[in-house]
Amino acid sequence: RIGPYFMNFAYVYTLCHKEGHTRLGLWRPQYKFLNNIFNWWIGLFYGVLPSSFAYGHSINHHKYNNGPHDVVTTSDKPRDNFRNFLCYLPRWFGYASNITTTIQFYNEGNLQIA
Repeated sequence: RIGPYFMNFAYVYTLCHKEGHTRLGLWRPQYKFLNNIFNWWIGLFYGVLPSSFAYGHSINHHKYNNGPHDVVTTSDKPRDNFRNFLCYLPRWFGYASNITTTIQFYNEGNLQIA
């Protein structure tokens, strides 16, 4: 059994992911003011920094699809023991804090997003 905090985290993280994929928003037109509320407000309380899904995930990850320039990918870093997990943490922190995403957009010359 999982506790309520993890369950709520899973719901919020899922909605942030869904919100990051859609340009039209999750809400009907009369509630359009609520669009991006999970990515830019509610997600903050669950460890999701603003724009990590809307830009980092949707634009970078889906463009490079786990390739060498994908700053979101985790497929090339094993986490099967404690040492490997510690080596993986800097990459996760860079993405979770939007640092590596911003650097990648800057290096690509995509200054409008960076």
